[in-house]
Amino acid sequence: MDSLKDAPKETQLAVDLIYLLETSDIESQDVQILLNDF
Repeated sequence: MDSLKDAPKETQLAVDLIYLLETSDIESQDVQILLNDF
């Protein structure tokens, strides 16, 4: 997981988003809004 420290910002954002999806009850509509920011 140390390689993530050197990952591009976009990759880190994607990792954070996946983490949120796996650890919370975010509605799919909110997820789509987040994805639109990429």
